[in-house]
Amino acid sequence: MKKYYIFALICLIGISFSFKPKKEANLQVLEWNEGYTMAAKKKKLLVVDLYTTWCGWCARMDRDTYTDKDVIKMLNNDFVFVKVNPERADKTYMIDTMSLSGAKLMNLLTNGKRLGFPTTVVVDPTKNTIVYAESGYQDAATFKKSLEGVLRSKDK
Repeated sequence: MKKYYIFALICLIGISFSFKPKKEANLQVLEWNEGYTMAAKKKKLLVVDLYTTWCGWCARMDRDTYTDKDVIKMLNNDFVFVKVNPERADKTYMIDTMSLSGAKLMNLLTNGKRLGFPTTVVVDPTKNTIVYAESGYQDAATFKKSLEGVLRSKDK
C-alpha cells in the first residue's frame, strides 16, 4: 500500500511540473539606430516613444500601457518599437547618412512642434514619412486603437 502512495505522489509531482505557466512575452525595445535600420529592412513601421526621465506620464505609460499583453503582441508582431530620450546629449541618432542629436531628431519627428512628453510617433522608414504623431499619455486600450488605426491606414 505504501508503494502506491509513493507512486501516486511521484505522478502528481510529475504532472504539476508539466503544467508550467506560459512565459509572458516581453516587449522588444530597441535603440533608434538599430530599430530604424531593422524597420526599413523588414518594411515595418517604426513606433517611437519620445520620453524623458523626469516625465511622470512617461513612467505611467511604461508601467500601464507597455506592459499590456495585447499592446506587447501588436508592437512585437506588427511594428519595430524604439524608445528615444531626446534630452540625452551622449547619443547620436542616424537616419541614412544624417547624424542627429536627440533634440534634432525630436524636432524632425514632430515637424518642429513642441508636443510634450510622452509623444508617440510612427515612422515609415521606407518612405521617410511620419504616419502618426500624438502627444500625451494613452492607456492600453486607447494606444491599441491608435495602432490599429495606423495599420488600417497603412493597408489602404
